[in-house]
Amino acid sequence: MRIEKDKNNLLTIFNENIPQTKEYTYHVGGYIFSDFDKGIIVLHKKERKIISLKNLGDTMSVVYIKNTGFSIQNTQVEWDKLNGALRLFQWFNEETGKKYYFIPWLGEAQQEEKNNLLKKIGTKYSIEKTGKGMIVEGIEEENKRESVENTLIYLFGLLLIYGKWEEKNTLDHQKNKWNEGFLDERGTPANWETGSMNQVKWWQISKVAVGKELSSIKIQIPLAGQYLAHTETLDMIIKKLQENGLFLKADKLVNKNGIIYQISSNDYELLEIWAKWYEPVEKFEKITKREFTQEMKIKLIEFITTNPEIPQEGKSEILEQLNTWMIKLLIK
Repeated sequence: MRIEKDKNNLLTIFNENIPQTKEYTYHVGGYIFSDFDKGIIVLHKKERKIISLKNLGDTMSVVYIKNTGFSIQNTQVEWDKLNGALRLFQWFNEETGKKYYFIPWLGEAQQEEKNNLLKKIGTKYSIEKTGKGMIVEGIEEENKRESVENTLIYLFGLLLIYGKWEEKNTLDHQKNKWNEGFLDERGTPANWETGSMNQVKWWQISKVAVGKELSSIKIQIPLAGQYLAHTETLDMIIKKLQENGLFLKADKLVNKNGIIYQISSNDYELLEIWAKWYEPVEKFEKITKREFTQEMKIKLIEFITTNPEIPQEGKSEILEQLNTWMIKLLIK
C-alpha cells in the first residue's frame, strides 16, 4: 500500500488488493472527479477517517492538495474587463440600430446600490433607468477572457451585479485583550442599564473589536428564454477554474420568473482575491474557511504521523507536501 496525491490531486491510499471493477464519479465542493475504488482520507464531523472511495458519503470532506496558490500578475486590476459581465444580457434597439445591455429584474433601490458599488470600485460604468429597463452605460467592445485572471474579473463583475457576500461579525480577541482583563477583574457592571461609565467603556471597546468575516459568496443570475445559452459558457468557466484549483459550485434553480443559475463558493483562495478587490467598498478581517482549513491541516499531519493504519510507503513525501503546499477541504 502507498499513501499518495492521486491524479485528481486528492489525498488517497492505493491498495493493490482492492478489485478495480468500475470508476465512481463524485461531486465535491463543485469539483467533479472519477476514479476506481481506493482508500481515501476524509474529514467527517472534524474527525479524520480512512474509508473506501465507493463509501464516500454526504457531509464528508476530501483533501485536495495544491502545490501553488494562484497569484494575480497585475496588482492594478483592469476594470474594463468587467465588460463581459455587464454585457451578459443584451438586446437590439430598433430605433438606433445598436445593441444595448441591461440588468433584468433590477429595482430602483438596487440600481442605486449597484451604482454606488461600481463607483467605489473605480469603474466608469453606471446603470440608468430607461423605457427599455435598467440599461448599462459605459460599455465598450467586449474583452476576451483567455486568462484565469480575466475570468476571475469577469466573475467578480457578476458578483457585483448579481451576487451576495455572506459574512458575519467577528471579535478580534487581540484587539479586545484589555477589555477581557477589565471583565475578569470587575465582572459585568451591576448597574448595566443605568448608563454608568463602566457601561460606556464596555460598549466603546467592544465596538472597536468587531470586524467582518467572509464565509462565502453566492451569485444568482436570472436565465430565461434565449438566455439559457449562457449556461454552457458559465459551466465552461467553472470547469476552467477547477483546472487551476479554484472551486465554485453551480446549481440551476427554478422560481416563478424562470431559471436561476446559482454560483456559490467558500474556496478561501478565491475569496481572498475577490475580498482584496472589494476593499474600496468593505474590508473583511478574515476568511472563515482558511482559518478552519489551517486548523484541520495541523490535525491531519498528526493523524498521518501517528496512525498505524497509514502505510509507510509515500508517507515522508506526503508529509512534506502537506507541510509546504496548500490544501483545501472539499465537501460532498
